[in-house]
Amino acid sequence: MFNVAKAVYNSLYSAKIKRGIRIIMMIIDLDSIRRIGQIDPEYEIKYLDFADIVISQNAEMSKWLISNRINPAKVVNLDLFDFRLDTNYQVITASNEVFEKNIIFEGNLTPEKAEFLYKWKPNFKAKLYGINLKQNAITRKYGIFGLFQSKQSCHGRQWFFVWFGLVWEGSSIETCTGLAEQYLKFSTPHKLSMYLSQGLPVIVWKESAMANFVEENNIGFTIQSLSEIDEIFEKITAQVYADIKSNVQIIKKKVVHGEFLKTALSKCFSKLNIPELREAIK
Repeated sequence: MFNVAKAVYNSLYSAKIKRGIRIIMMIIDLDSIRRIGQIDPEYEIKYLDFADIVISQNAEMSKWLISNRINPAKVVNLDLFDFRLDTNYQVITASNEVFEKNIIFEGNLTPEKAEFLYKWKPNFKAKLYGINLKQNAITRKYGIFGLFQSKQSCHGRQWFFVWFGLVWEGSSIETCTGLAEQYLKFSTPHKLSMYLSQGLPVIVWKESAMANFVEENNIGFTIQSLSEIDEIFEKITAQVYADIKSNVQIIKKKVVHGEFLKTALSKCFSKLNIPELREAIK
């Protein structure tokens, strides 16, 4: 994949030199962190550095870029990926009487990617959405609902009983581990935006790059171990949950209307002194 990216970079660089175009790059993944040892950070930085502006996923990724000699003046934080829903999509919400404590986890459910799921025995309901699940090795504590489709209505599915969307990686239930752990310290997983697009509060690893965003916006909880979810569920009240849910609705509105990308692009156009483009995206 990096060879394909290099070809694209080379074409862009040539166009920049020959035609004087200005380039804004948005980072979807940084393979030098995600696949440590396979790609030299200096090599990847070289290809990012010819951009006029680099849109970083979050503040922690920006710090990493700057520490690897990307000019701070050309870095803009995205903070959160937007998540577009089909115009006919509807999220079914719970009635006020429903106060059932649940976790959902969405993503690649293969043991190689989400090994912790095959070890975890939660004391509450947990629902899985995704692909590559090894069902004969999974605990019966889970409900299994297949692949989430953002273009289809949620009618008849069990989202309305779900309390929190979980962002977790690696093999351990005690902490995030391995390359996944390392990458979570710098990345903003797409599943976080998916949960928020559904109006779901979230639970994320305390050492992840998302932790500050979750805490500052009061849209969920940060944990060091999955066992801490039990204590959260024991202590949380309907009023506390309602307050968090209200904050989630604010972020949800931004996520589904593309406001995070619009804000980032507005900052990019300001840095590039292109006021007409900045006005055009408002």
